[in-house]
Amino acid sequence: MGKFDQLEQAGSFSAIASALNKYIDLLLEGEDLNRDRLEILSSKLRLTLGQDICYLTSVLPSLSKIVDDLGPSTHSDDCVNAQQRLNYLLCRFISVICSFSEDSPIVMFLDDVHWADSYSIALIGQILKAGDTHQLFILCSCREDQMKDHPLWDTLQIASSHGYKVTQARLDCINNNELKEVLSHLLRITPRLSKCAVCDF
Repeated sequence: MGKFDQLEQAGSFSAIASALNKYIDLLLEGEDLNRDRLEILSSKLRLTLGQDICYLTSVLPSLSKIVDDLGPSTHSDDCVNAQQRLNYLLCRFISVICSFSEDSPIVMFLDDVHWADSYSIALIGQILKAGDTHQLFILCSCREDQMKDHPLWDTLQIASSHGYKVTQARLDCINNNELKEVLSHLLRITPRLSKCAVCDF
């Protein structure tokens, strides 16, 4: 999960990087990732990203837990080229983990996407255009009243034109009884007990 923030829009890719860092940590904690599979993933990342893998760890520090003995980054780009290269590397990284996940889908949840910076929107578009990320399921939440003329709509049209299924689900406010029902289901407790967890406002 990654969360965009209105006050931190200057931090390009921050929400996406946060979500990917959490994914790496979850992957390393999982029982399915034994030493052999970890070595396979490490080799795939080294082969795909080369020396640029060191550059990518500046935004994905958890990546160093998979690929150790990183050499120094040899690039000294200006801001524009640095953003473009980071965009490309993040796309390549996502492609690798999608191929590594085999039959298991990867879900990326991005919260408050109405606050997303332009670089993040562009990155989402590039990920969807890559063609080798069909294992990836991107779930975004937003405030409808903040989405007028938002660039995300253009990105979703591009995704649709590349064969991705784009679905919108509108969630209205739920009342206390509905909230109790949700809690009862999620926590596997009786509705009577879930009533204690809900405050009347």
